[in-house]
Amino acid sequence: ALLLFVGAAEDPMLSVRPKAILVGGAVRVTCRVPRNPWNRAVSYGFNEWSTSSHQLDGESSRITWERVYESVPCNPGALFCSVTRVTKGKSHEVLVTVPFNVLGCN
Repeated sequence: ALLLFVGAAEDPMLSVRPKAILVGGAVRVTCRVPRNPWNRAVSYGFNEWSTSSHQLDGESSRITWERVYESVPCNPGALFCSVTRVTKGKSHEVLVTVPFNVLGCN
């Protein structure tokens, strides 16, 4: 099985297994969030179909977030992992995306 990691040292990392599926198949998405005192939220999933979101509490937060998406339809969009950070009263998003292929769609 192909395992793909995307991200810089301070950015969230995204892995997906497998990299492509037949329509209606399942995919495991893992979002890893480096410990950071300014982390406040994590979101991950398919940007046009289904996402998961969780609050974070800085450095004491869980690092690994994982979900199996089943019955993936045609055109679910790119896979993403996003962390919201708050520094000096301002919120900003750190986003990592990876393309994903659903085969068997017309």
